[in-house]
Amino acid sequence: MNFQLNLFVPGKRYRVLSGFTNWRWTFEAGEELLFINEAYSFYDSASLFEFSSIVTGETKHLVVDDEMVPAERRALLVEVD
Repeated sequence: MNFQLNLFVPGKRYRVLSGFTNWRWTFEAGEELLFINEAYSFYDSASLFEFSSIVTGETKHLVVDDEMVPAERRALLVEVD
Protein backbone atom coordinates (compact mmCIF):
# COMPACT_ATOMS: atom_id res chain seq x y z
CA MET A 1 0.00 0.00 0.00
CA ASN A 2 1.48 3.32 -1.13
CA PHE A 3 -0.79 6.27 -0.35
CA GLN A 4 -0.49 9.14 -2.82
CA LEU A 5 -2.19 11.71 -0.60
CA ASN A 6 -0.74 15.19 -0.02
CA LEU A 7 0.53 15.60 -3.58
CA PHE A 8 -1.43 18.84 -3.91
CA VAL A 9 -2.36 21.72 -1.60
CA PRO A 10 -6.07 22.66 -1.24
CA GLY A 11 -6.79 26.09 -2.74
CA LYS A 12 -3.63 26.12 -4.90
CA ARG A 13 -3.68 26.35 -8.69
CA TYR A 14 -2.01 23.79 -10.93
CA ARG A 15 -1.24 23.76 -14.67
CA VAL A 16 -1.47 20.62 -16.82
CA LEU A 17 1.96 20.08 -18.39
CA SER A 18 0.86 17.94 -21.34
CA GLY A 19 -2.59 16.69 -22.24
CA PHE A 20 -3.78 13.32 -20.99
CA THR A 21 -6.93 11.35 -20.22
CA ASN A 22 -7.41 9.85 -16.78
CA TRP A 23 -10.38 7.53 -16.45
CA ARG A 24 -13.23 9.61 -17.93
CA TRP A 25 -11.67 13.06 -17.54
CA THR A 26 -9.58 14.82 -20.16
CA PHE A 27 -6.87 17.23 -19.04
CA GLU A 28 -5.69 19.70 -21.70
CA ALA A 29 -2.10 20.97 -21.91
CA GLY A 30 -1.87 24.42 -20.32
CA GLU A 31 -5.23 24.07 -18.54
CA GLU A 32 -5.29 25.62 -15.07
CA LEU A 33 -7.05 23.81 -12.24
CA LEU A 34 -7.85 24.65 -8.64
CA PHE A 35 -7.20 21.77 -6.24
CA ILE A 36 -10.22 21.04 -4.04
CA ASN A 37 -9.91 17.76 -2.14
CA GLU A 38 -8.34 14.30 -1.95
CA ALA A 39 -9.47 10.81 -0.94
CA TYR A 40 -8.14 7.25 -0.96
CA SER A 41 -9.89 4.09 -2.13
CA PHE A 42 -8.63 0.94 -0.42
CA TYR A 43 -10.83 -1.08 -2.79
CA ASP A 44 -9.12 0.37 -5.89
CA SER A 45 -5.71 0.95 -4.26
CA ALA A 46 -5.80 4.46 -5.69
CA SER A 47 -5.83 8.09 -4.60
CA LEU A 48 -8.45 10.47 -6.00
CA PHE A 49 -7.74 14.18 -6.39
CA GLU A 50 -10.60 16.60 -7.10
CA PHE A 51 -9.95 19.74 -9.17
CA SER A 52 -12.07 22.53 -10.61
CA SER A 53 -11.26 24.15 -13.96
CA ILE A 54 -10.35 27.83 -13.51
CA VAL A 55 -12.02 28.70 -16.85
CA THR A 56 -15.14 26.50 -16.95
CA GLY A 57 -15.66 25.50 -13.32
CA GLU A 58 -15.92 21.85 -14.45
CA THR A 59 -15.02 19.33 -11.76
CA LYS A 60 -12.35 16.83 -12.77
CA HIS A 61 -10.85 13.94 -10.85
CA LEU A 62 -7.32 12.68 -11.16
CA VAL A 63 -7.05 9.02 -10.14
CA VAL A 64 -3.52 7.88 -9.23
CA ASP A 65 -2.98 4.21 -8.54
CA ASP A 66 -0.42 3.03 -6.03
CA GLU A 67 2.04 1.84 -8.70
CA MET A 68 2.57 5.31 -10.22
CA VAL A 69 6.09 6.48 -9.38
CA PRO A 70 6.82 10.05 -8.19
CA ALA A 71 8.43 11.12 -11.50
CA GLU A 72 5.24 10.15 -13.38
CA ARG A 73 3.10 12.17 -10.96
CA ARG A 74 5.31 15.26 -11.28
CA ALA A 75 5.05 15.06 -15.09
CA LEU A 76 1.25 15.64 -14.94
CA LEU A 77 0.73 18.97 -13.13
CA VAL A 78 2.83 21.82 -11.83
CA GLU A 79 1.86 24.38 -9.17
CA VAL A 80 1.15 27.87 -10.51
CA ASP A 81 2.63 30.73 -8.47
